[in-house]
Amino acid sequence: MAQQTLLSLSSPLSSSSYIIYQPGDIPLILTVPHGGNRKNGITIPDRSKNDDNQLLNDAYTISTAQSIANNIADFYGARPYIVICNVPRIKVDVNRPIEQAAESDQGKAIWKEYHQTIQYAVNEIRTRHNQQGLLLDIHGHQRHDFVMLGYLLEKDELINLQNDADGTDQAVLRKSSIQSLAARISIPERPSDLLRGEGSFGQLMEFAASENIEDVVKTMPSPNHPAPTEDEFYFIGGYTTETYHDSNNNNNGNQDGGFDTIQIELPQRLRFTSSQRQVAAKSIADAAIYWLDHYYQPVVHNKAHM
Repeated sequence: MAQQTLLSLSSPLSSSSYIIYQPGDIPLILTVPHGGNRKNGITIPDRSKNDDNQLLNDAYTISTAQSIANNIADFYGARPYIVICNVPRIKVDVNRPIEQAAESDQGKAIWKEYHQTIQYAVNEIRTRHNQQGLLLDIHGHQRHDFVMLGYLLEKDELINLQNDADGTDQAVLRKSSIQSLAARISIPERPSDLLRGEGSFGQLMEFAASENIEDVVKTMPSPNHPAPTEDEFYFIGGYTTETYHDSNNNNNGNQDGGFDTIQIELPQRLRFTSSQRQVAAKSIADAAIYWLDHYYQPVVHNKAHM
């Protein structure tokens, strides 16, 4: 379990240009840990290059997150919260525990500012929106063409349970990053459906992009690809996914009011051209809108389109 080092805040620490904070009106936070490209004025030493340290940025994830937010704002007439680390990953990795994130006091100070700002947004949503909210952590990868959705369930677990709905139900309720949501949904929906059934985030992303054959979005887990194959790489979710799912469940005292988190890993194909970034942004936004409407009511108000 990740060591908790977060502080509660009465206001976000976003006075520097290292962290970009955009306040929201609905119970959704978009976080972008590895898209930062600010170089001027940064004197932070580089992190050491080794097998455990990833130093490259996730290209175009900031613009993708902004497009997701714009799509959602067009629908609701209200915006999600956005928290962006604007410092390159070679200087600080805010999706790791602080002791692994940076090798300098300056880098660790940026890590603290980033996570304190996320915690501020979480606290505000929990106060304004009946304790419930969703956090989408936006990343990029170059392993294959699938969007990987990380729920803190291991690759082997997804593979072994892909034909076992009851076992998947228990895994989602016991350890997933959406266990709070799974605990409060009603029959006939099952926890396993949230992970990779009809109405799952992966299925909704694929459905949103299905009208144009050139706009294909492939996700895992989803009904079409319920688990990675043995030779497919899969990210289960990192520090952000674990921390905000877990710490808020514990702080709240019961899972019915906890925070739900998903790490979204976008392949290069959906990031490296403007048109494909729009496809990715729309598919994520449409899936988020469906989940907000179905699982976070009555906290979403003032829709632009009914």
